[in-house]
Amino acid sequence: MLKRSYGRAAIMLYALFFVIMTISCFIDSSSWIHGPNGYMIACGFQGAAVFIRDKYLRCTYCGKTFAPLQWSKSGTKHCKKCGKPLEYDR
Repeated sequence: MLKRSYGRAAIMLYALFFVIMTISCFIDSSSWIHGPNGYMIACGFQGAAVFIRDKYLRCTYCGKTFAPLQWSKSGTKHCKKCGKPLEYDR
C-alpha cells in the first residue's frame, strides 16, 4: 500500500523546485538565491522528490517506479506497466 503522505511530500518538493527556479531568475544579483545558488537549492528539492518517488512510491505488484502522485483520493490510478490498480492509504 502506497502512503499518500509521501505523494504529498513529493508534490510539495516539486512545487518548491519550480518556485525557487522562477524566483532565482527574477531576483537581483545581490540576493543569496540569485543564479547558481538558487539553481543548486532548487535541484536539491527536485532530487529529494525523485528520491521519494523512487524509494517509496512503487507499484506494489510489479515494482515499477514512479507511481502517479496523489494529494487526495480522486479516482483510481493504475500502474502503467502491469495495469493493476494502485492502492493508496486513506
